[in-house]
Amino acid sequence: MTIEALSKYFSIKKQISQLEDRLKELEQTVLSGKSLNIVNVKTFNSSNPVEEKATNLIKLKSKLQKKYEKLLKENLKIENYINTITDVDIQSIIRMRFLECKTWNAIAKELMYSRTSPYMKLKRYLECEKEREKRK
Repeated sequence: MTIEALSKYFSIKKQISQLEDRLKELEQTVLSGKSLNIVNVKTFNSSNPVEEKATNLIKLKSKLQKKYEKLLKENLKIENYINTITDVDIQSIIRMRFLECKTWNAIAKELMYSRTSPYMKLKRYLECEKEREKRK
């Protein structure tokens, strides 16, 4: 795992939350028929514009669902990696930095380290992990 990969953690979690909200919204729209009656007939070639709108909403929902599932897999991969770390300080640093988006200074203060120690500790840990992977 790299710092770049871990940096995606927060945005993945945010995107998952946004997609969950969007999927619920689309589900409600499709099920309730909201906005299906407000259709500009000129924009569709179909003989039934309501059916065309419903079909497009279902296609959009399907695409969003695929993106959601991909993000969940990425998130699970990062979570699994974090859970394999036996060093509690490293786990804390990763969670504070990449999930809670705290600054390196804030992390250092919270863990009672010097200003650059959390970053250097994480960097050394990841480099050692990379070396172990190469040896396998």
